[in-house]
Amino acid sequence: MIGDKTEDQLLAWANGRVQTPVNSFRDPTISDCKFLFALLASVEARSIDETVIAEGDSDSDKENNAKYVISVARKLGAQIFMTWEDIKEVIN
Repeated sequence: MIGDKTEDQLLAWANGRVQTPVNSFRDPTISDCKFLFALLASVEARSIDETVIAEGDSDSDKENNAKYVISVARKLGAQIFMTWEDIKEVIN
């Protein structure tokens, strides 16, 4: 539970805001950050500079994307409870 929401409720909310949903917050596709960028853009479209986002195919791309997604989330006032390494690795 996070606040009064379960993980399933948060996942349903997040998936409802993006075009390409994930199966869980442990979905390995999250590691390229595209889902997270889409989620942040759904909150504030102007928050993401698309030219900064890498493809996410390499570890370096994933690292840079994860650092950028955390930076954007902070600017939007989100509570951050993970590190960029957590995002890149998507611990199962």
